[in-house]
Amino acid sequence: MISSYQFGKTDDGKNVTAYCITNKNGSKATFLDYGLTLYSLCVPDAKGTLVDVVLGYPEPTSPMEGNFVGVTVGRVANRIENAQFVIDGETFHVPVNDNCNCLHSGSVFVGRIWNVAEDGDALLCTCLSPDGEDGFPGTLKTTVRLSLSDTNTLTIDYRALTDKTTPVNLTNHAYFNLMGKGTALTHTLSIDADSVTVADGKLIPHGVTLSVEGTPFDFRAPKMVGRDIDQPNEMLQAVGGYDCNFVLRGAGVRHAAKLCADNGIVMDVFTDAPCVQLYTANFLPERQGKDRVHAPRCALCLETQGYPNAVNVPAFPSVLLAPGEEYRTVTQYAFGTASKSN
Repeated sequence: MISSYQFGKTDDGKNVTAYCITNKNGSKATFLDYGLTLYSLCVPDAKGTLVDVVLGYPEPTSPMEGNFVGVTVGRVANRIENAQFVIDGETFHVPVNDNCNCLHSGSVFVGRIWNVAEDGDALLCTCLSPDGEDGFPGTLKTTVRLSLSDTNTLTIDYRALTDKTTPVNLTNHAYFNLMGKGTALTHTLSIDADSVTVADGKLIPHGVTLSVEGTPFDFRAPKMVGRDIDQPNEMLQAVGGYDCNFVLRGAGVRHAAKLCADNGIVMDVFTDAPCVQLYTANFLPERQGKDRVHAPRCALCLETQGYPNAVNVPAFPSVLLAPGEEYRTVTQYAFGTASKSN
């Protein structure tokens, strides 16, 4: 079942609408058309009590001001070194908003009001980014289909078309806390990855990968998120926790990660994306959210994505989309409880 309600207004007076997808079990995913933001996601714990497992703000909040909480990020998620790249000999300059680099492509794409329509029991969401917006070439038409199954699987299906060759790397920036309170450091996490991309002190990778063996980044077996987070490791110390790109095993839609909490909620992540970014909310400022106070390490992100800075690193798989091609990637967050997970 789909319902909607008026959520509020943006700072410049645009109306913001909340769209709710409720399945037959009463689980509910709520998205705002502003930033196509995952505002709330309520699933049952082991006792059957619904828990809102994502962070959100009680009023419309710009993505940049709100640390991208729940936002659909594009055109290019993660970082672009020196906020520039070259395509066919032409240099393109994009917003500088993270040291001298570009993070999540600036403010325009992430801050727009999406067109949302019902598609059966799903939402079909579209936006058009014109040629040259935020410095990116090509008019990009993006479509995202959102659905919540009766088995409590949230599916995000991304597609995009362009009329000029342009980089595309879309993700959702949900901050998860399966307890609905406290810290994410007590959650248990496993990631199906044998390596991470090595990043410099500004979180820019340059084409080198590192085996997770013997490092704090080894999540091949389940472990508490906070177990190794304060180890004396340069990549951890540079940002005060995890903010790193894991290279997933395999190809196609496959299992990527599992997150578990003490209340019995289990979240399995499936994707066909090559990578996933683990971010432990290191830079999240203390601020009142919709139902709790946000603070560093109170939640974590598992952002499925292409390789960061791939547009500047030939060694990484390309994120360029050409005219006549379709960008498509899918991510699923499947929820269950510990007693049913085996």
